[in-house]
Amino acid sequence: MIRTALDTSVVVAAVLRWHEDNDRSLDAIEAACGKGRGLLLPRTVLLQSWSVATRMPPGRRLSPRDAMDLLRALLAGRAEVPAAAGSPDWPLLEEAVSSGVVGGAIHDFEILDAAARAGAGRLLTLNPADFLRFGDRGVEIVAPQGRPGRAPRVGAATGGAPRPPPHPRVNLRYPPISSNPRRR
Repeated sequence: MIRTALDTSVVVAAVLRWHEDNDRSLDAIEAACGKGRGLLLPRTVLLQSWSVATRMPPGRRLSPRDAMDLLRALLAGRAEVPAAAGSPDWPLLEEAVSSGVVGGAIHDFEILDAAARAGAGRLLTLNPADFLRFGDRGVEIVAPQGRPGRAPRVGAATGGAPRPPPHPRVNLRYPPISSNPRRR
């Protein structure tokens, strides 16, 4: 069985309908739930996703209850939340220090560590560079792709310029399969 862990960037984009990466994140989650596959949600990702959704600017912010309900509707019963896999401890911190992790990167390091310890073969993320900087840790970093035939979205932060090509170690061939006929 192929087990795929989720990163906060994919979960947040999937929960927030207005997010520019909503479609490709939902498609990637659907594909990761397919036959012979298992979905992992590191506890840190669940908590960070709820936190992000509840601290958006006014007008975009979800209430704590709505954020929890949307996360539950999207992932409860579909994703395993390994209770201890994401627990920070001294050996994890020692390994992070040895690997040159500094500052807020510890959160991404913990997510990748939780995915590896829970047996994930893949980690779905919209921010592959955040995880590739830690080297090969036995988990394939996968960036969800857009729907075929759909023009890529251009973010306001890029000033209208297309996004740069992904890192060569990022798998962009992850199949956007959906069992939901509305999402095909």
